[in-house]
Amino acid sequence: MNLTRELLGRAARATPAVVEDRGSGWWIRHTDGNAWWSGAVLAHDASDDGRVAERIEAAERFYAERGAAARFQVCPGCPPDLDRILADRGYRWDAPISLQTMDVAEPVEARPVPGLDVRVGSGLEPGWLAVLAITGGPRTVVENETRMLNRVGLRSAYVTVLADEEPVAIGRAVGDDGWTGVFGMATAPRARRRGAARLVLSAIARWACEQDVPRLYLQVERSNTAACRLYAAAGFTEVATYHYRVRDVHAPG
Repeated sequence: MNLTRELLGRAARATPAVVEDRGSGWWIRHTDGNAWWSGAVLAHDASDDGRVAERIEAAERFYAERGAAARFQVCPGCPPDLDRILADRGYRWDAPISLQTMDVAEPVEARPVPGLDVRVGSGLEPGWLAVLAITGGPRTVVENETRMLNRVGLRSAYVTVLADEEPVAIGRAVGDDGWTGVFGMATAPRARRRGAARLVLSAIARWACEQDVPRLYLQVERSNTAACRLYAAAGFTEVATYHYRVRDVHAPG
């Protein structure tokens, strides 16, 4: 349970919010647009001190002041009655997530794929953002994502796979206190099922070894069966699951 809280805290640092508030004892986060992964409450204090409702109300005021939907991350490290209380307050259940880890026991050898090349950089590049733009889905705003990525102060690597010099797949690695977080894995439709995602993942694993942060973690939506198969084949195993509770802006108080 402690590992789950620690990894989710690392993930939050790798996806920094625009505004944060820890005054209630919980980590309340708000970000640009609809980037829910950096705009939710991390209620990682599981102590039963009778203040759960009070803390929820503080978070609701925080989001109301910003005209945003209140969103809570509900995980094994949260107060045991948090999910029930949020449901009773009208919050809908959303986005079941699998938290997975893998130890890279030895350096990962590069295994070239014909027609595909891999580039690893320490900062954002236009090609990386171009793949994000075509794979991010309707909730992704590239400008907001760019601002979020520019706020990351931790060691990072941006991996891009190219086909005929055109970017077709991406991923991001963030090193933090012995661990490497895997983020932003995406492949353009025309390059899927060609091994591009495996190339990204192996490049991240090599970077993690080189940086002496060889323990990997990632978060994947459980409904994303293709990604789950990729990570299982690579050796990732699930350590916990969690979900979100969301109350839309116009829901009654």
